[in-house]
Amino acid sequence: MFSSLDKKSLTTHRVVKIEQETGLAFITKGDANNNPDITAVSPDQVVGIVAFTIPYLGFLAGFIKTPLGFILFFLIPAVVLLGREMLDIWRAME
Repeated sequence: MFSSLDKKSLTTHRVVKIEQETGLAFITKGDANNNPDITAVSPDQVVGIVAFTIPYLGFLAGFIKTPLGFILFFLIPAVVLLGREMLDIWRAME
């Protein structure tokens, strides 16, 4: 869920409780926070919802940021593609 305090920034938090005593409001909590947010989010502050998730994708993204991940996901494929293109050009020249 996205909530916004101003029009320039968005904050992604999950809904932990829905209050309906004084009108619809959402109690949210950031995944890294121990406690829910102090202020509730009104429906007009909601910008979007989660459509789907891909479990463990964050681990892959974190691995790609490491030197080994960069080599495996970017450098090796780039060298292979460049080598194949160079080989195709060399064969075409013969």
